[in-house]
Amino acid sequence: MKICIKCKKEKSRESFHKDRTRKDKLRPYCRECVFEYNQAKNEKKAEYDRQYTKSKRHGITLEYYKQILKKQNNKCGLCLTPFGKRNGKGPVIDHCHNYKIVRGIIHNKCNVGIAQLGDNAKTAYLAYQYLKNFEKKNGRTNL
Repeated sequence: MKICIKCKKEKSRESFHKDRTRKDKLRPYCRECVFEYNQAKNEKKAEYDRQYTKSKRHGITLEYYKQILKKQNNKCGLCLTPFGKRNGKGPVIDHCHNYKIVRGIIHNKCNVGIAQLGDNAKTAYLAYQYLKNFEKKNGRTNL
């Protein structure tokens, strides 16, 4: 039996990875604690890599990306709802295809909506009027 220095639980010797350099020939952390640590570390690195890739693709630094998110209060620049796992894919960098500049950070579904409207403010406004007119005629208000 051996006590894990992380969780402080006494566990069987089979619960620890081998380590020839140590006196008892076992690592000080149990397999379960090593697994949890590695999983957390990998998730953190994966998130950093995703953000770094997004930033590089659009010619902005990771710091500028984080600055935009902070300025938007970690909310979508279009629909103003917070970013989160339940909102479909996470935040994406919205950019103008004509001028190659970043407009903001928005949900993937919001970005697709803008693209479907041709990245055109006039078309987006016409879509707004269309929906507004429908709501007036039918007595329903979502906007």
